[in-house]
Amino acid sequence: MKKNTKFCIGLCLISFLAFSSNLRFAWEFLKNPTQVGAMFECSELVAHELMSFARQNNGPRTFFEVGAGMGSVTKIICRKYLRKDDRLDVVEISPEYCVHLKKLFPRNKYPNVYIHCVDVLKFNSLIKYDYIICTLPFNAFPNGLVKGLQDKLISLSHSGTYMSYVEYMALSYLRRSFTQSKIKAQQLADHKKLVDDFKNRYLIKTEKVYKNLPPIYVHQLVF
Repeated sequence: MKKNTKFCIGLCLISFLAFSSNLRFAWEFLKNPTQVGAMFECSELVAHELMSFARQNNGPRTFFEVGAGMGSVTKIICRKYLRKDDRLDVVEISPEYCVHLKKLFPRNKYPNVYIHCVDVLKFNSLIKYDYIICTLPFNAFPNGLVKGLQDKLISLSHSGTYMSYVEYMALSYLRRSFTQSKIKAQQLADHKKLVDDFKNRYLIKTEKVYKNLPPIYVHQLVF
């Protein structure tokens, strides 16, 4: 078999696997939109941007990831950023995703990675984390859930905790486009204020990542 043919087959296989992963993720979103929140997994570039602040500390570090899904960001954390003396707690509400995550990160190979299959609002921990990574897009959830998530993440932090989270670029615009009543418009305005007030209170910087489906903002905060 010629080298070019092997290369094309390999490229097609990689593309198929990536498509299958995103297709499965989209299916879970359609079944449980209020739990999953995202239709597609975050790209590798988004994962690196979410973790860009992790170089701030040289000592043992504690990481908390919420909304891991099928582990696209978790893989990058474990392969590129997590050290032997660090700890990573991963919270995922979907039982199907949790089974997949535990297969990807078995305790015998990843002794400092802990997978928790639980609603983050019900997650209890004595640890105050140094870094919080959230791939649950606030602008995809109702106001009550957003406020609960914000309060929960703050409760898991200490003074100086870094947090990064994602926001879809086009979602707010699309929601405005489909808003027809004054009540819905007011709800959208209240939602935007809730998200913006939290972000602006702690924001360090925002980066745009266009190589993602859909394009995304990565917001970096410090508490």
